[in-house]
Amino acid sequence: MSQQDPFDKPFDASVSFVIQGVHLKLSSNDGELVDYVPEHVHPYTLPPLPSRTETPQIEVNVLWLSEDEFDKEVHRFPGIERLDKLGKRSRGCGNELVCLEFVNVKRLQMRFRLDGERLIIDAIQRHTASRKSEKKRASYLLKEFFRGMMHFVYYPVAWHLEHFRGLSLLHASAVEIDGRAVVIAGVGGVGKSTTSVALLAKAGANFISESLVAHDGTHAYGLYEPIRMGDESLELLGSTNGFLCETRIDGSAKKKNLFHVDPSHLVTRAPVGAVFIPSFPADATGGVSPVPPDTCVDRILSINGQSRKITDYYWFASALGLLWPSPGCGAARVTQLQSLLEHSRTFELRIDKTAGLDAVVDAIVNHSR
Repeated sequence: MSQQDPFDKPFDASVSFVIQGVHLKLSSNDGELVDYVPEHVHPYTLPPLPSRTETPQIEVNVLWLSEDEFDKEVHRFPGIERLDKLGKRSRGCGNELVCLEFVNVKRLQMRFRLDGERLIIDAIQRHTASRKSEKKRASYLLKEFFRGMMHFVYYPVAWHLEHFRGLSLLHASAVEIDGRAVVIAGVGGVGKSTTSVALLAKAGANFISESLVAHDGTHAYGLYEPIRMGDESLELLGSTNGFLCETRIDGSAKKKNLFHVDPSHLVTRAPVGAVFIPSFPADATGGVSPVPPDTCVDRILSINGQSRKITDYYWFASALGLLWPSPGCGAARVTQLQSLLEHSRTFELRIDKTAGLDAVVDAIVNHSR
């Protein structure tokens, strides 16, 4: 007797949105997850119109189960034994790929099917919410939803953009000033988000992206996420009225305050004019220094290599690449970055915390125009 596929029957709850021209539809058996997604992707959510008939380029179906609900004999992908063994974690053949394990993600299995430029993803994600106290359950689920957005939304979109349109990812924030993108690239904790919001508040900038920026060698494309701000950053910024609004996502999802940018201060893409790499020097000496493009390439590749978001994406993309390689993709990540930096002004931004945010904003604006 053949096993029934747990994804044969469509899920009732779903939400659709478009990110950089890629239409993604996410469906799930869990209504709480589907309700969470629009609050996270905020400006990209499409209204649930009954007349919406276009076929999404990416379909993601998430079977969200507690460990108590999970049955390994029922909740599995049938027929994987007929697929080629691509490694310890992967099986695949033709237009079907199954990943039984992901780096840095617990209890997640995914099946991918590719039909032309249409990617269909079935995901089985287990969680332990039922083993938490009632007090901790809501916070735990928010954290799991927040983490899940990478593999359910942003990595599939980033792969589609890279595989079919040749865009590469940077771990950076980006804003638009006078029609040009200002990219602030750095590892976590160097003030990318705080600096970006300060540019919105004090320099009339528009927001592009918080931590994931796609680019094609000339333009920056935003992959919008909520902005995460710690209490210290909010104190430095002062008022954020008029361009930030609080999300309905409990800040415990990332132990920070989460905000959305007012849509009137959002742009989705812009040609890159300047790239800054910030740091906090031990001697508190602030300033801006030009960085040669070839040196900047190595610095940014190192920044990407230190970012879990980027390295986890590379793992995700390389898993799909076992079956559906993107010719020249690896080389393009470097050559596109070289092109981007050769046609931009590239700087090291040394931030003196004692001088305040106005000094940082003035330095960026003066060197971007």
